[in-house]
Amino acid sequence: MYTQFLSDEHLHDKLQKQQRIAVSRQNLSGVFHTSFSKPVSFETRWTALGVAGRERAMVEALVYITLNFGVEDSWCYCPDITKPQLCAGKGEGFLKMVRHFVVSDLRTPPPIDFPILHETRFETIQGDHLKSKLLACSGCLEKVDRRITYCSRECQLKDYKHGNPPHKLICGKAMRSVDPVKLAEPSGAVDFPLYTDRPSSKLAIQLIYLRRYAHTGRGQYFYTQLESGLPLQKSFGDGAPIFEAIRRRAMAEQDLKGIAELEYFLHISIDPRSEETKEGWTAQLEAEYEVRMVDARKAATGSKVIKALQKSLGRMEIDYSKNPRHDGR
Repeated sequence: MYTQFLSDEHLHDKLQKQQRIAVSRQNLSGVFHTSFSKPVSFETRWTALGVAGRERAMVEALVYITLNFGVEDSWCYCPDITKPQLCAGKGEGFLKMVRHFVVSDLRTPPPIDFPILHETRFETIQGDHLKSKLLACSGCLEKVDRRITYCSRECQLKDYKHGNPPHKLICGKAMRSVDPVKLAEPSGAVDFPLYTDRPSSKLAIQLIYLRRYAHTGRGQYFYTQLESGLPLQKSFGDGAPIFEAIRRRAMAEQDLKGIAELEYFLHISIDPRSEETKEGWTAQLEAEYEVRMVDARKAATGSKVIKALQKSLGRMEIDYSKNPRHDGR
């Protein structure tokens, strides 16, 4: 029996996460239904990826969602379980899970009570008065500081051998074994050096998408502030070389002047048809580079790049047709 003890504070936090998950579930359902109406359905594309391709896609999605939605503490991932259950064969496990969570009515948000797959054995108990009566798995507690509790020795042995999944597969193993920065391999000779080997969650997300699309030229930067969780690609046409030079300084050196120039460039390129905003870009850059934009703007006082952009602003033409609103891949 798995047990979770929740204080009032944790309950409130859990409720907020459940509400966000409900909205995301509705968005996912919309994407799912749309993809099935295409000539090549999601199911066909998922199956065609092969086991290795499905594993990579799944782990990338886990990294992106947990980092972007601030639920890193809720990420339970273990390759011994997650990969074979969701990606093996033709990927039927993942398709079964998706069909279970997809809603048919897209007009109203789904309930916050998230549906549990029937074969998953799970129970939540609230109340500290039960704590002293429960047994804890010593392997998990000592090795990875994870408290997995059971009502009896018999229940623990049953779960260890026959649980879904058997606890012996994850006992004492860290449930998060993926480094977001190393997840997306550099595309060919193109890479994006960082000023730190422990970047912020937002910068890790930016790096993943920059690496993924480096060989396509489809995105010089990605707006990740949308409620849908899907990134918005930014491409700058003839201005790309200038933007990429600024971006390189910001990412490799945490250069305040470069970060302020990045902000200015992104502000003047906002597509009025999209959901991006100046405030959103500023908040994203502050979170990515862990700086205050007030300080960055001071460092950029007299910037020749910003002056040049201001001078040419009247002549600048941004081709918004090359900036698709969302990319659901």
